[in-house]
This record gives sequence, C-alpha cells and structure tokens, in this order.
Amino acid sequence: MLHGLGTQTPVLFNFTILPRILRLIPLGVMARLHPEGAAYLILNSYTETIADEALHNVKNQELASTKEESSGTRHNILETILLSDLPASQKTKSRLAAEASVILSAGGITQMRTLTIAVYYLLANPAKEKHLRDELAGLMSEYPDKKPRWVDLEKRPYLVACVKESLRLDIGATRHVAKVFPHDEIRYKEWFIPRGTSVSVPIYQMHYDEEVYPDPWKFVPERLLGEYDPRMNRNLNPFSKGSRVCLGKNLAYADMYILLATLFRSEDAVIRD
Repeated sequence: MLHGLGTQTPVLFNFTILPRILRLIPLGVMARLHPEGAAYLILNSYTETIADEALHNVKNQELASTKEESSGTRHNILETILLSDLPASQKTKSRLAAEASVILSAGGITQMRTLTIAVYYLLANPAKEKHLRDELAGLMSEYPDKKPRWVDLEKRPYLVACVKESLRLDIGATRHVAKVFPHDEIRYKEWFIPRGTSVSVPIYQMHYDEEVYPDPWKFVPERLLGEYDPRMNRNLNPFSKGSRVCLGKNLAYADMYILLATLFRSEDAVIRD
C-alpha cells in the first residue's frame, strides 16, 4: 500500500480534484481498474475509521466535560484535538481523518524510506555497521528491560551522523516549498527580488551540492563527525525551516534514533535474511 501511495502522491498533489473523485469510486472497482490507485482509498477508509474511534472515545468517556478529572490520562493526537479549545468546525470527522492521513503518510512513508537507506548502507559497509554497534553497545546493554531514551541517543555522534546522512540522501519532500516575503524586498548577490515573490530552493540541489558534500552520492556519516563544514547543517533541509517547519520534525527524529538504535543495538541483533 505504501508503494502505491508513493506513486500516486505527485499526481494527487497537482490535480487536487482527483481525491474527491476517487472517493466516489467503490474500492472493489478501483482495485480492478487501477490496483495502485486503490491505496489511496484504503488509506482514506482507514483514517475515517481512526477518526470515528476518536470521536467515540471522547463521547463515551465524556472526556470533554471532565478534563480536570482525566488530566492524568494520555490521549492520542486526534483526541487532543477534540479536547482542545478549537471551534467545532475544526473538530469534524473530515478534519480528524485528514490529520490522521497526514500523520500516517508524511510520518510513515518518509521515515520508512530514510530508515531503509540507513539500514541498507550500514549493512553494505561492515566497518560502518561495527562503528554504530560499538557506539550503542553500552547504552543498549539492558534492552529490552530498559528502553533507550531520545535524550540519550541524540548524544551518540555516529548514530546522529547516520540519521542525518540518511535524511540527506533521502531528500524528503522533492517539491519546491516556496516562501513569500510580503513586506520586504530580497537582494541575492546582484539580483533584486520584489516583495510578494515566491522564492524556493530545490532540496535536491541543497542535499547534493558537491561543494558542500564531497561525493554527495555516497553514504558517508563520517563527514558529520568532529569539526565539519557548518554549511552541511545549513543545507540539510528535509523538514523545511522557519515558521513553516514540519510539525513532526522532533517526533520523526525520535522515531528514527530509537528504531535504528534498536536494530543495531548489539552484535547479537542480526537483521540479515
């Protein structure tokens, strides 16, 4: 299903009326006509189910009227939206389903791709694999009785370097993410850009700039160890930056650190076929 979503996403982004049309087609019909296109309908059906569950949980437990009594209860993202002070128009089933879709696709497919790159290149390079395992051995020695914490994992320089290098190779969003300066003119070198102009830099060009990353097509976590060119951090832009940065950035980093550390926690943890 994830592969099907990945192939359909560029089309759905550029022809925004298509999702509404697709939702009118029965899943069985779509599966016969265009199996990959059925992935969107499956995701849509699943997210509607998740939205229904959130609405059901909040209503049945009367969480909305007993916030103080249930302050110690942990709620998922959709339940938190329902319990917030947002207007009722922002708590509809369609809005909740849309949020669930973003979480599952943007928060699932992208991490899956990045981790696939990391695991492949580490297994293809035994020296790099050993470096990572050695760094994690002490921290992960009590796993699974003691789970790793993100705050500890982000202090492991080689793990951090592996995640960042995988994000660089993966790129993330390949579409232009334009920024608009409505009140200020921009001057870049000898060019003058009027205010109100959409400005963007392709992330692909930033991540594969040979001047910043020598041999950019190679997986080289070592380039991010010790004192390195600060432009490498500046150019690394898988989540966008500024006020429109990806809301799930920190969650994504935490997931990738924990999953990669768990996979390569010791010499005994083998993930080859």
